[in-house]
Amino acid sequence: MSKVKTPLTREEKIKTAANTLVEVPTTTKVKAWSFKVEKQTYVILSFRNMIDYINVYPSTRAGRKTTENPIVSLISSMDHLAGLQAALEILIPE
Repeated sequence: MSKVKTPLTREEKIKTAANTLVEVPTTTKVKAWSFKVEKQTYVILSFRNMIDYINVYPSTRAGRKTTENPIVSLISSMDHLAGLQAALEILIPE
């Protein structure tokens, strides 16, 4: 008798992705965190400039962004968890 694997609910997928969040070491003043949604890795970059902002990009497993177009951009924010939540809302639709 084989077990049928039930698909995860959206909430379980979000919790699983949030549990993969880790800080990525950088050599600049930019702070970075990576997380996974299924098999794709994403990086959250927190920039301190004239205006603080956070961007979320698809990335390599090492945390290097693979595109110049962010999937999420939060202006006047340094909260990487807000960036994670905004990205998960887009990446894991209802």
